[in-house]
Amino acid sequence: RFLHLLLPPLLHGDVKSPNVLLATATNDVHADVVAKLSDFGTTTTMYPTTTTTTTTTRLVDNATWAAPEILLQQHFFLSADVYGFGIIMSELLSCSHPFVEYTTNFQHELDDAVVDGVRPLLPTTITDEHEEYVALMQQCYHHHHHHRPTT
Repeated sequence: RFLHLLLPPLLHGDVKSPNVLLATATNDVHADVVAKLSDFGTTTTMYPTTTTTTTTTRLVDNATWAAPEILLQQHFFLSADVYGFGIIMSELLSCSHPFVEYTTNFQHELDDAVVDGVRPLLPTTITDEHEEYVALMQQCYHHHHHHRPTT
């Protein structure tokens, strides 16, 4: 959220669980854990004159967490980061790598599936207490960027 509230806002461009670092302020095992986003190599400034950006090359090598508009090399918005957060939410819910159930020989096959609307499968252990979490997660990784929550 911090990056998106700057003026001009910044798009991280590679929001994924391997780029989330966990830390505590002390060595106390009961201390609060803080998540911090790292790897700002793909960060893009979203200037006020434009609310979108586009690229003719892929921003990231591992596109498992990349929004469909990035995979299609279309205009993308700050909501591309929200999509990656939604995929991280699915990892936390399932306790597994996203798309682990989807077997492919090549990354482009998964990319094509994501563009076609495939998302990580929900675990069978979901209960009513997960309802709001699942609803938010599905909004975050919605296929159309304008249906994703804002930061």
